[in-house]
Amino acid sequence: YSWAQATVYGWQKDFQDYIEQIAKTHNVPGFAIQVVNAKGPVFQITVGKRNIDQDLPVTAHTLFAIGS
Repeated sequence: YSWAQATVYGWQKDFQDYIEQIAKTHNVPGFAIQVVNAKGPVFQITVGKRNIDQDLPVTAHTLFAIGS
């Protein structure tokens, strides 16, 4: 999992399973979620591929294009 997780709590695994199922249902190739507080990262998950053709995984350092 993530460098941000010092301890894996039950809700984190449940949350990751839930998010992964949504991604699978909607054919999302990859994503990352990070929760932070004033002290820094608390929880982070990375799922899927950043490049399907080259079979490269999403990592904590993957940059995503965003838009509105």
